[in-house]
Amino acid sequence: MKLRETSWRFVLSLQQEYPQKTFRPLPHETNYMRPFASSISGIGLVATRDIPKSTFVYYTDLATYRLVTKEEVESLQLPPAVKKQYEDFHITLPDGRWVVPADFNHLSIIWFLNHSDNPNLATNTNDWHWYATRDVKEGEELTGDYNAFDKEGTSGISV
Repeated sequence: MKLRETSWRFVLSLQQEYPQKTFRPLPHETNYMRPFASSISGIGLVATRDIPKSTFVYYTDLATYRLVTKEEVESLQLPPAVKKQYEDFHITLPDGRWVVPADFNHLSIIWFLNHSDNPNLATNTNDWHWYATRDVKEGEELTGDYNAFDKEGTSGISV
C-alpha cells in the first residue's frame, strides 16, 4: 500500500511542480497497437484502430538495446529459459552480432511483432521508424518481414 501511495504522490508532485506542462498527448493518442494472443505465434500485436497506409506507427528507441555476440551468450552457460529469451528476442546484424533488449524486464512492444512474408508494417533500419505498408483495419494482427531487417530472418518470437 505504501508503494502505491508513494507512486501517486510522485505523479501529483510532478503536476504541481510543472503546472504549465499539459502531459499531452495522452497515451492512447499515439498508440496503434497492443499485445494479444496471436494465431501466428505466441504473443503478437493487434491494431487498436484503423491505420492508413504510410502512417508512422512506432519509433524504436535504440538506447533500449545492446549488442552481444552469439558466442558471448553461449559461453555464459545460461539456464535454458534464459537462453531462450536471447534466442526469441534478438536481431542478427550482417556482421553476426545480436541486437538484444537492454533489459528483458522492459521489453519494447515491437519485440512482439510476428513475421509475415506479406507484412503490414515495415521499418527503415537506418532510423527504425515503423510505418504501415498498406491500410490496416482495427483488430488485424500487425506483422513485419523479419528478412528485411535480420540477417538470418529469425529475429523476434519464433514462428
